[in-house]
Amino acid sequence: NFDKAIELMRKCAKITEELHSPKHPNSIETNIALCYMINQKDGSESESRELSKNNFNNAIAVFGEQHQLSLSAAYLYGKSLFDAGEKEESLKVIDKAVKVAEENFDPNYPFTAQLKALQKYVRSKQQIIH
Repeated sequence: NFDKAIELMRKCAKITEELHSPKHPNSIETNIALCYMINQKDGSESESRELSKNNFNNAIAVFGEQHQLSLSAAYLYGKSLFDAGEKEESLKVIDKAVKVAEENFDPNYPFTAQLKALQKYVRSKQQIIH
C-alpha cells in the first residue's frame, strides 16, 4: 500500500536526519526519495512543497547548484510549486535548473531531458492561465 510505503520512508528520513543532520548527503538523498513519493500522492501539495523546499535549500547548501542531487531537488521543488498553484515561482526554479543542467551536463543527458520536459509542461500551462 502506497500510504504505508510513504510512512516507512518518513521514518527512514527521520532516522537519517537524527543520525547525521538534515544537510548530510544521505539525508538529502532520502528526502529526495520521500519528496518524490509524496509528490505522487494527490492532496499532498502543501506537505510536498514545504519538504521539497527545505530539501532543495539543503542540497544547494551542501552540493552547490551543479550537482545532480541539487538538480533532482530543484525538479521536485519546481514540480511541488506548480502543483501548489505557484506557477510563476515554479517556472523560475525550473528554468534555472534547466540552465544549470545544460551548462554542466550533456544536452542529451536523460536528466536534462527530464527537466526540459517539466519546463515545457509548466510553460504550456502558463500560457493557458495568462
